Amino acid sequence: IKQNGSDCMVDNDTLFASFNKTKDDDTGTQFTGDRIGVVYLANDPLIAGIATPEEVINYDCGGSVVPNQCQIGNAANMGRDANRSRIFNAFYINNKGQLNCIGSYTSGAQLIADNIENMQISYGVDIDGDPNMSVDQYLDATAVAALPGGWGSVRSVQIAVLVKSDKEVKQTAEQRTYDLLGKKIKAPGGTNKDKFQRAVFSTTVAIEG
Repeated sequence: IKQNGSDCMVDNDTLFASFNKTKDDDTGTQFTGDRIGVVYLANDPLIAGIATPEEVINYDCGGSVVPNQCQIGNAANMGRDANRSRIFNAFYINNKGQLNCIGSYTSGAQLIADNIENMQISYGVDIDGDPNMSVDQYLDATAVAALPGGWGSVRSVQIAVLVKSDKEVKQTAEQRTYDLLGKKIKAPGGTNKDKFQRAVFSTTVAIEG
């Protein structure tokens, strides 16, 4: 997963080998939802146009900073292929109810949050190719991959997570069905009941062209 000596990542697809990259994952005994792989280019925080810390993306989800020779705009990387500056992150929920991430410059999985039982992701796609590149509809990962434009058609991402309280707080055990972007999720699974409080949180993220 780490860079080889002074070299950089070129196309570290092996990072997602055990996570099947971006995937709809709605089956299995441990129903934890979808997974997503995120790729972006590392930049140099000192280059022109980078005015605030929020605009600096020279590290992966584990906090590991990309070497200077791998950062776009850095003198040590001048004249080299921009693809060398790719950073890969894979986000997923394990069967312990933990949202984790694996980054291409950090060894091992990094814990993002506990008590996350399910994650559903929909992708806003521009199907008609209009000049405004506006979203025509939201699709799951399987449907996006089958489009003629594939992942290049994606303009935004909707993410919903099912969050559970740390302790049982209800007076009576129950099972409820929750709506995550149109996907019906029963919690707890099977025919089980419990006293945990649950809630759904969602957001939409625009993708710059």
